[in-house]
Amino acid sequence: MRRGMLINLVKCVGCNTCVVKCQQEHFLPPDVFWGRLLISETGGYPQATKHVYPVLCNHCADPKCVDACPTQATKRRPDGIVWVDADKCVGCRYCVMACPYQARTYYSKENECYPGQGFTGFEQMGKELYPHQINTAVK
Repeated sequence: MRRGMLINLVKCVGCNTCVVKCQQEHFLPPDVFWGRLLISETGGYPQATKHVYPVLCNHCADPKCVDACPTQATKRRPDGIVWVDADKCVGCRYCVMACPYQARTYYSKENECYPGQGFTGFEQMGKELYPHQINTAVK
């Protein structure tokens, strides 16, 4: 059995709420995004058409990121989920370059939402619940 996510592209208006909510849900720093939107246009005025495509990790059947990882920190579980073992990741970023969907990010440092003012209470809570290791690839 393979898992999947269904996104109704007809209803998607490109508001970026899914991108922001994912970032909020996983307590990601301001410059790290696990989901993003590709937005394009076809045609011209007055028949221009906007196309919005949410891009996430597709948990590929034959993931290139797993093949590219020299330390085997990126793995594919039996149920098809691709994940990163942060303890084994050395931060080489080969998986970031190998991902055809650009669904990987390199987490280089802890950034505050409001630089110079310290971490907010929400950020502190996130660091306790979801500790992200610095200098590792995340997805």
